[in-house]
Amino acid sequence: MAETANIELYFPKRQGVFGDLRKLHHKLMVIDEQIVVAGSFNYAAPER
Repeated sequence: MAETANIELYFPKRQGVFGDLRKLHHKLMVIDEQIVVAGSFNYAAPER
């Protein structure tokens, strides 16, 4: 899907003392070229 949308993804290699660190679980919502909303809220979760 990312290829068809012309989006480049980068995955940095974790090395040395950072090799055992876990990923952060943040979400990004890209609105347009100027607005990006970042956080840990689950937008797709059922209403609580």
